[in-house]
Amino acid sequence: MMVIFPIIGGVAIGGFEFVRFVNDQMLMAAFDAFIAVCFFSLSFYTYMTGKDRLSRYVSALLSILGPLVLLNNFDGIGHYWVYSSAIVLFYLLLPTSNYRQRSHVGRCRSY
Repeated sequence: MMVIFPIIGGVAIGGFEFVRFVNDQMLMAAFDAFIAVCFFSLSFYTYMTGKDRLSRYVSALLSILGPLVLLNNFDGIGHYWVYSSAIVLFYLLLPTSNYRQRSHVGRCRSY
């Protein structure tokens, strides 16, 4: 999951980067480029090392930082991104140990 999610995030934010560049919003385009490059590098890091814990937390930090900067610079258009970031944070910061502990619940033993 942590190899695919940053790629999707980087591509999506890269699209907004292009739109902002065309609309002559250079500061926000540079910030979007920074976030997209961070997401791509997180995907590469996770793919090369196989460690996704650091990638989860950095992706969560980027998912918080992006909408906050957007809300700070543009008042009316950032509210949607706060909602979508909250959903992303829910899935990124879930402890995986709970899934492993609960995986046996509901299974019937055959004797």
